[in-house]
Amino acid sequence: MKPPFVLLSITLLVSSSLSDAADFGSPSQPPLMSPTPKPSNSIDCSSIIYNMMDCLSFLTVESTDPSPTKTCCVGIKTVLEYNPKCLCS
Repeated sequence: MKPPFVLLSITLLVSSSLSDAADFGSPSQPPLMSPTPKPSNSIDCSSIIYNMMDCLSFLTVESTDPSPTKTCCVGIKTVLEYNPKCLCS
């Protein structure tokens, strides 16, 4: 009975040592290709669409607003100037 236990213990010890040595011996490598950073003046669509939040009161089904607010129109103009594709993304 003792030989299998000893053999198992040695196997676990060696495999544990090898995995620790592999982790310790190799420094972490940077990815081969890192993502290209966005230009500093770039704004994503979720940020720009936030400017249209004032339109919700006009756009809701039960709205009694006869027309969009001035801030809603400014928000829409901002989105259209930045990237009209943001309206459908």
